[in-house]
Amino acid sequence: MIAWWSALALASECPPAHADELEQTLGRAERAYADLDEETFLHELDELAVRTPCLAEPLSPTLVARYHRAIALRLYGTSPDRALASVGASRAADPTLTLPWVAPDHPLGLAWAAAPDPATDRLPRPRHGVLWLDGEAVRARPESRAALVQWFPEGGEPTSSLVFPDDPFPSYTHVSPLRQGLAVGAVGSFALAAGAWAGALVARGDFAQPDHDLTELQRLRTTANGLAIGSGVLVLAGGGLLGASFVVDRP
Repeated sequence: MIAWWSALALASECPPAHADELEQTLGRAERAYADLDEETFLHELDELAVRTPCLAEPLSPTLVARYHRAIALRLYGTSPDRALASVGASRAADPTLTLPWVAPDHPLGLAWAAAPDPATDRLPRPRHGVLWLDGEAVRARPESRAALVQWFPEGGEPTSSLVFPDDPFPSYTHVSPLRQGLAVGAVGSFALAAGAWAGALVARGDFAQPDHDLTELQRLRTTANGLAIGSGVLVLAGGGLLGASFVVDRP
């Protein structure tokens, strides 16, 4: 049987869902849980699962926190590890949110009282558009918490999905990490070239000062020439790295 949360990735061709609609669904689910109305609670969470891939706009951190909290309540009976990952996500998204329906000594209550794990993994920079995780435009994926991932490409359809720590990250158009490394190398080469050229100018200026003996003049000339040549080599290296960064990641 396909797990309940898999429905988050299966919906297709659905009408756009907006934040206020999601908030209404969460409100009904929370009231049903407080009233011990399991049937209505499960129905609203099923609706939440179906509508998640169709989100047309970023959710606020507070709404994301309520989203993860509802998921934690839904999953605890069947997948406690994922429920705890959702608790961590909810606490991280909005630390002021509470969990009023669960006793403090319940596993969910104990997890709620603990500080969420802050560890994250860096994500590649989007080539275009904006990547949102849990209500913020960031480029770091939590290592042990769930995350609501929303990708808003330029000129394309937005996609949203709930991701747990053991799930593969949703695909999005991003810049190759190699390109980023080459670009950083190019910037570093240009910076070193500027420093070398400045050093050459200083040496040449000192060369023109009086009271230098022949040995000092030879040393200053050698230094100035060496730094000038080095600066040129670094500029060429930086240009090569920069050019390669554009070639390596062409779409």
